[in-house]
Amino acid sequence: LMQAAGFKRVIIETVGTGQAETEIAGLADTVVLVLVPGLGDDIQLM
Repeated sequence: LMQAAGFKRVIIETVGTGQAETEIAGLADTVVLVLVPGLGDDIQLM
């Protein structure tokens, strides 16, 4: 839809820390995970 409207790049921000937002990976060409140093745990690092 956004491509049809002429947008070349669309940035989508999801809530949370990535556990429940894995569905976006199937829709996006590129996925970036940004974490604040010191937050999260070792499992999130994997």
